[in-house]
Amino acid sequence: MQDVTDSGIIVPDSFKKRGCQAKIVDVGNGTAKKPMEFKAGQTCWHIKDAGLEIEENGETYVLIDDYDILGYTEN
Repeated sequence: MQDVTDSGIIVPDSFKKRGCQAKIVDVGNGTAKKPMEFKAGQTCWHIKDAGLEIEENGETYVLIDDYDILGYTEN
């Protein structure tokens, strides 16, 4: 089913996937040449549909490469 915004824009179901904002729950170490700049607990904005969705213990997580993150905030 498609939704229509107040201004008349049609939003198809294929567009209504997961959002582009996420809370970082864990990070890797990075490398010697490129240390990890993100930390658990930060909020980030990433490229739409980036990453790989996985499910663990009934929770859904998304594994995202650091280069797919567009920006972040400290919480």
